[in-house]
Amino acid sequence: MKKLISKSFTLWMAIVSAGMFAACSEDKVAGGITEDAGLAIKNLDVAGVSQKGPFVKGSAVTVQGIDCKTMEFTDEVFEGEVKNNMGEFVVEKVNLSTTCAVVEVTGEYRSEMTGKKVSDKMTLRALTNLKDRTHVNVNLLTNLEYERVMYYVTEKGKTFDEAKELAEREVLAAFGMAGESAEFEDLDIFGTSDADATLLAISVLMQGDADVKTLAKRLDKFNDSFAESGKWNDDDTKKAITDWIANAVAKAVMDSIRKNMENWGFANEVPDFETAVDAFATNVSKEKNSDSVKTDGWSWDVPQSARLNPNIKYDSIIDPRDKQVYKVVKIEVKEHDYSQVWMAENLNYADSVKTPSLKGQNWCYNNDEKNCKVSGRYYTWAAAIDSVALANDSKNPLNCGYGKTCGINRGVQGICPDGWHLPTLHEWGLLSVALGNAGVAGDSLKALTGWDYAGTADNNGVDAYGFAALPTGRMVSTSSWSNVGSNVYYWSSEEDGTYEARYSNINNIYTKFYLFQGSKKYGQSVRCIKGDPSTAAIKSSSSSSVGETKSSSSSAKSSSSAAVSSSSYVVTKEWSWDVPKELRFNPNIKYDSMVDPRDKRVYKVVKIEVKERDYSKVWMAENLNYADSVKTPSLKGNSWCYHDTTKYCEVSGRYYTWAAAIDSVALANDPKDPLNCGYGKTCGLNRQIQGICPDGWHLPVRDEWGWLSVYLGNAGVAGDTLKALTGWDYAGTEDNNGVDAYGFTALPTGRRISETNWSNIGSNVYYWTSEEEDAYEAQYSNINNIYTKFYLYQGSKTYGQSVRCVKD
Repeated sequence: MKKLISKSFTLWMAIVSAGMFAACSEDKVAGGITEDAGLAIKNLDVAGVSQKGPFVKGSAVTVQGIDCKTMEFTDEVFEGEVKNNMGEFVVEKVNLSTTCAVVEVTGEYRSEMTGKKVSDKMTLRALTNLKDRTHVNVNLLTNLEYERVMYYVTEKGKTFDEAKELAEREVLAAFGMAGESAEFEDLDIFGTSDADATLLAISVLMQGDADVKTLAKRLDKFNDSFAESGKWNDDDTKKAITDWIANAVAKAVMDSIRKNMENWGFANEVPDFETAVDAFATNVSKEKNSDSVKTDGWSWDVPQSARLNPNIKYDSIIDPRDKQVYKVVKIEVKEHDYSQVWMAENLNYADSVKTPSLKGQNWCYNNDEKNCKVSGRYYTWAAAIDSVALANDSKNPLNCGYGKTCGINRGVQGICPDGWHLPTLHEWGLLSVALGNAGVAGDSLKALTGWDYAGTADNNGVDAYGFAALPTGRMVSTSSWSNVGSNVYYWSSEEDGTYEARYSNINNIYTKFYLFQGSKKYGQSVRCIKGDPSTAAIKSSSSSSVGETKSSSSSAKSSSSAAVSSSSYVVTKEWSWDVPKELRFNPNIKYDSMVDPRDKRVYKVVKIEVKERDYSKVWMAENLNYADSVKTPSLKGNSWCYHDTTKYCEVSGRYYTWAAAIDSVALANDPKDPLNCGYGKTCGLNRQIQGICPDGWHLPVRDEWGWLSVYLGNAGVAGDTLKALTGWDYAGTEDNNGVDAYGFTALPTGRRISETNWSNIGSNVYYWTSEEEDAYEAQYSNINNIYTKFYLYQGSKTYGQSVRCVKD
């Protein structure tokens, strides 16, 4: 960063001013302009009040032009002086070629601490835009924001007004006094507003028992740490101030300050500055406590700002709707030609009057507002996409939400601020690819702290780009919060059927970055990405996703076409309930068979052997279709055929809840290790179980699905290797059938969401694992018709999904 204004600026100005006083013409212009042409400010009388305590009569005042875009000083300098001991001044007939200016006051002032005039001179300054004002107060807060405003404009490309607004909020936050405030040059230590009280409090705090020279050093140290970071990293000064507060309270110094100011007779009353002083002391105490908290693990007592990467230079934005400030970061990976600006913290917008979609659709953890300062808010998908705004879109109205399918196929602003939008699923995917791949991107996005918790070690991230993802978990119901401290879930703008939508996920165990789907009712986090919704990256339906290469075999597909053409059935490339599953098997694979002794049903099975990876397992080559609820009571009311039509079970197999898949009744009655598992229960299942599989077979654990995908190349291509040769193409997609390299013959049988809702028939398949996620969700594997990938997700235990058994 170029040096904005050196510490010698004040001395230099004092010397120059002395010369100028001697050389000024009658209109008090030094080095000024002689013509009216090109003036932005003409013959303006600039008035104001100068205060540390009030500057005394005769103190020098200058107004100098400064370019609003470059922060370069003009040679236009106008002079005046403080006209009374209240600190009031007027600089007359100011003419500037720019609307922006620096107003500076140098002189002695009356100290609120003693009630008397100090013996040394003090210089304070204010940056202002004179376009719409004639009154500019100069005070401690205008001085504290000065260097930060300069930095924002010259180094971050902010407009002057943006820089002012950001810097003012950050200055107040540095003192633990964040909130709404008037512009600093409008504040007055004798004013009656809360903002005026804040000014007086900070003036008192910075002065304390310090003399003028010590105060000047404190201000310089503040600027040194604050200009580039927006943080006040001066623990020594903070400690000195808090020590002074303790002593001042004991000796009733605050009462003396109030009396001193009242005795000046400049105002009828002194604002309630004591409350703001207490706020500062409380904030410093919280900072100390958060430092003592073990921050490697998750804690609601650690401020979100403490989780940001100290090695990253963040930018900031202000949400114009509620004036909240957010850290943002540019993630740039040149070798992948990737450059996007993302929020570096979760959205915390909650105005349901301005945004009716939010009404009853957003929450703070445990309904405690202070927790939203740490995690941001949790939103339903309908809230995240701003469903009301979409429904009222005059050009392209969409009726989206839970229980509805609206087919969003464009970028949406959602509840993000103007100029930002809710990421599409493809944008989340592009981010993961740019950061290496989905296998490692989670680690690159996780914050440096907050991810370690009981039972795991050293699972914090590297936060390579400052994204600072935190394990804020999600809200499953109004009384249930899931995976806080171990997972984070970010909504995308894409739905996945009537009742589910897509989201990204990171957890504390793996380095991976996941793209899942789950209930639209969940309360999950929102990260916004910069750009108008029209700039959102949308995946073309006819192209492969970034990093997902179709590894299809033309010879395999050709042989399939030849085989099915001789059939009396029309075997379409897309899904059809009229095509028997037998005609979907790979004709180039030699299948074996086994008989389920319980119902004498015969199943095709196949040995998947990858010698170079030392992998050999026998899997069912079709979905389980066992339904005897007398022999197996777990199945009662927990397994179905598509639309309750028995003939469809001959095509797809049955759909089971997780409790049915694991045979929860058998587990509960296990004499050696009984487990009470199911929806609304957490049983900590951590062993291989038979579930509803035949004797000699078992329900796969999550890792068995994971290892299968690894041995078939990797999760990026395993889906294509497992998909059947036909059945996967459907409207809007092309050539999405698999290569079925080992005869697994996965078919897109979808799943049952509820009695009346079947989801993703013809586009996805979902296979249960034996592992639960929490009381309400369990783990499953998934393949879809668009990508070549193989996924491991979690979803409601009440879903009806397929079962594939693996041989013991």
